[in-house]
Parts: sequence; structure tokens; C-alpha cells
Amino acid sequence: MSMAATAPAPAGSGGDVLSVRDLRVWYGTERGAVRAVDGVDFELRAGETLGLVGESGCGKSTLGRGVLGLLPPGAETDGEVLFRGDNLLTLPQKDLRRRRGPEIGLIFQEPMTRLNPLMRISQHFEETLRVHEPELSDAEVRQRALDALRGMGIPRPATAPTRTSSPAGCGSGS
Repeated sequence: MSMAATAPAPAGSGGDVLSVRDLRVWYGTERGAVRAVDGVDFELRAGETLGLVGESGCGKSTLGRGVLGLLPPGAETDGEVLFRGDNLLTLPQKDLRRRRGPEIGLIFQEPMTRLNPLMRISQHFEETLRVHEPELSDAEVRQRALDALRGMGIPRPATAPTRTSSPAGCGSGS
């Protein structure tokens, strides 16, 4: 899983865009609380990407979901998640939803959330832009998707094949 914050750092923050302090996430069960994340701290500066590595079930996805407010009902959080000066743990869901995508995002590495091998990589980016920035025209969506892919060093992203059309294709899992 990787997490990226695209917004500039707020003034006086020392360059931190995202600052997580003593984040704790637990799930309520019939047998009591289960601690999934216990006291995590990290900072992410403008332009940085954070990758989390660990054994299955160690809390990587729960950490990411906790940071972005994507936990299931019944989950509880404590600590502080400062993004551009606002504590994401205390923001109303409407405000948090507005920030996901254009300002902060998370890429899960779970089998059910990988890229669709029947779609071109550019189509995945276009789909995300349409959901998070519906005011963009089709031409703007296409251009922004292609610019993002070029910025990652993908040559000729408009014609990058699907995974199923070429063994060397640009899709999930390869």
C-alpha cells in the first residue's frame, strides 16, 4: 500500500503535509476491543510517497483506512492525523470526502482492488478523475490522466496496452 499527499505544506509546518501522531484504531467485537493499530507516528512531506510493508494482518490497510476515515462502522480511532493543519479524525465526513482524491489518496494492494486488466492504464486514471472532479470536461480528464502517466515515466500512455492485450502490457499484477 502506498499513500501520497499532493497539497503544499501549510506555512510553519516544517514541510509536513501529513503528520500522524499516536494513531490508534480498534474494532469492537463480542469479546471486546481488538487493537489493530497502536500508537503509530509518521510525517509525510510535500512530494513524498509513503510505502508500508508488513506481514498479512499486521494493520497496514487499517492504518491507511484510519488516516483517511474509511473504517467500517464500529471501528474507533484516537490520536491525531493532521493534513494541511486540519485533524482528519475530527473533520465532518462531507469535508473528508471532498479531500479524498484531489488532495490525498491511498492505493491498496489487495486482490479485489487492483487495476482491471481489461482497461488501459489511462482509463483507470480517467475514471478516478471523473469521480473526484466531475466538473472537468472529457478533454480535461483525458489530458490530466495522460499528464500524470507521463510524469511517472510511462512512454506513450495514450496507447499503453491492457494487460490482456500484451504480456508486457501496462496493467495490474505484472
